[in-house]
Amino acid sequence: MTSPQLPPNAYTNAPQQHPNLILGSLQLLFWLVFRPSAWRNHLERIDPALDSDSSLIILLRQGRWRNLSLWRLFIQAYFILPILIPIFVDLQGAPSSASDHAGFLYNLAREMEKSAKKQGVTLPSLAREVLKSDPFTYFSEWLDKVEQALEQNTALLALDEFEVLDNALVKGRFDEQDVLGMLRHLIQHRPRFKVLLAGSHTIEEYQRWASYLINVQVVHISYLKEAEARQLIERPVKDFTLRYEPNAVERVLQLTRCHPFLVQLLCAEIIVLKNEQDPSIRRLATLADVEAAIPEALQSGGFFFADIQNNQVDATGQAILRSIAAQGEGAIVSRQTLLQQFPDADITFKLLLQRELIEEVDDGYGFQVELIRRWFV
Repeated sequence: MTSPQLPPNAYTNAPQQHPNLILGSLQLLFWLVFRPSAWRNHLERIDPALDSDSSLIILLRQGRWRNLSLWRLFIQAYFILPILIPIFVDLQGAPSSASDHAGFLYNLAREMEKSAKKQGVTLPSLAREVLKSDPFTYFSEWLDKVEQALEQNTALLALDEFEVLDNALVKGRFDEQDVLGMLRHLIQHRPRFKVLLAGSHTIEEYQRWASYLINVQVVHISYLKEAEARQLIERPVKDFTLRYEPNAVERVLQLTRCHPFLVQLLCAEIIVLKNEQDPSIRRLATLADVEAAIPEALQSGGFFFADIQNNQVDATGQAILRSIAAQGEGAIVSRQTLLQQFPDADITFKLLLQRELIEEVDDGYGFQVELIRRWFV
């Protein structure tokens, strides 16, 4: 926090980069693919004169050797660039909203082209009219040209929100065998591409996907370790001057269970709260501050909680969660009691456990994360 009047909200900026060159390089790759705002904030922290929309390749071509931090960035770039060129496609956008295969493949190619351009890589264009007669054949031929444009590089094709594409398959807009067969062929037979599917659901929940993607590796992203969460709370950036009382840190950990998004969400609201307080108490977060920030966190993070409620559980799951939530913080409801209320919900209980919304304690169930419980009260 650089200003005594209005400290910037460090929890919404890029976190401090890992000091290890290799791990820091992987961190950069993650920011480039999934958190472009963190990449921009990282560049601004290195040198405010840098164009925050620049990619690694563009920065290297500019040859801007300003300071030690830039030297470090360029060294890390050489770890990343010969390996992967990240190409990000949000399937919640145009690709999955298309009305037919030609529209889907055209939008997919266009998003790939736009994403690659941000990395300083020019991919060939694909005309929509070409796809109308035989969309998958012409898309495959376009991929041949893309591989030529990649030269010796490999593209990391990151497809986010794959569940949205599944909804389009269920509605019958796209043919399952054609679309998923194309994806499987891409994974198996195009070594210049590495495919990353990201979503809040598991492949096992989508049987049609599981049968096509039998050779994929599932990476489960869960909670931070406690030491990592403490660092995120107390030292999200270098020279962070807000201090937390020990019981305030413990309370943040209790409320979030070290969930990375929820830690940042709650701490961001604590910062907002502190900015409204008298300067004499602004730089020390107390237990009372943490408690006061909870309602604001539930409101500002509403999209996160609403996604759990509306997209990750069905009506029975919602009823189970509300029933457990009503018992209060830390409550464990016996399995027998819940089965009396929901006698045919064995599959739902398994899903709630798989989603890490509840956990089994002795012979009962309770919420894993207190902030999520608060949402369902």
